[in-house]
Amino acid sequence: MNEWKPASSFNQAAEPDEKLAIDPDILAWFKARGAGWQNEINGVLAFYIDTVEHPASEPEPPKLNGPL
Repeated sequence: MNEWKPASSFNQAAEPDEKLAIDPDILAWFKARGAGWQNEINGVLAFYIDTVEHPASEPEPPKLNGPL
């Protein structure tokens, strides 16, 4: 399995009016992984975008805080 690359840091103040609806079970799973859960969500979304934008290449998956 590929190593997850570090995700961009989460900056709460960057867009305070922007909100994202996340299913409660998905949010609970990320929060249960501990500090950095916002960065992990950001990394997963960035990985998805890279995969959709460049389907022929193999983007580096985001780094998570521990085992899946």
